[in-house]
Amino acid sequence: MNTRELKDRDGGDIDEFRLKLETESHRNTELERLNGQLIAQRQMLYKMLQELSEKEADIRKKSEELFAQKEEIELQNKKLLEYAFFNSHKVRGPLARILGLVHLMKLEVDETGHPDNDSDRFLEKLTNSAKELDLAVREMSAFLNE
Repeated sequence: MNTRELKDRDGGDIDEFRLKLETESHRNTELERLNGQLIAQRQMLYKMLQELSEKEADIRKKSEELFAQKEEIELQNKKLLEYAFFNSHKVRGPLARILGLVHLMKLEVDETGHPDNDSDRFLEKLTNSAKELDLAVREMSAFLNE
């Protein structure tokens, strides 16, 4: 049978069939290439998803650590405020009374009616030390209350 007989017998053209076959073969090759690309992209996306999950876990861990640090800082701040209150009320009260007593002692006189020189010298040193302590307490309170 020759080509002409095949054309007549099947009612089609072998060349046309070959062309269709080549076209389908090219399509299959192109589809296989595209499928390979899709598989590679899917694998890349899967890897990226894994990396994102790891990053999310890292971020969650850091967030928890930062929250714990924040809680610790807030506790420290509370302690500092309590210390500032203690400092201003528990230390300054007795210090103010000491300064008042020193002032009263300066008004005292010896048996002759004159201020006692030794007492004055010691009272002056006590006064200076108490004032220095008072200033330090005030500065600390001001610093902590800022």
